[in-house]
Amino acid sequence: MTYDMPDLLKATLFNNSILSEWFHQLSIVKHKGYANYISDTKPKKAYQVKNITPLIVVGVGLKDKYR
Repeated sequence: MTYDMPDLLKATLFNNSILSEWFHQLSIVKHKGYANYISDTKPKKAYQVKNITPLIVVGVGLKDKYR
């Protein structure tokens, strides 16, 4: 499964090695969910990255609370 990672998410992970490590431990499905979430948000992308950072650290996907 492939997906396009938004530049902002790539830059954030590149600049924060600990966050990158946590992110790469997540499943590909969760990677794609985060990538889509950042891609779909137009005006406040940087704010959205800050919102998902704690979720990545604890290993939670965006839709996990609904399962």
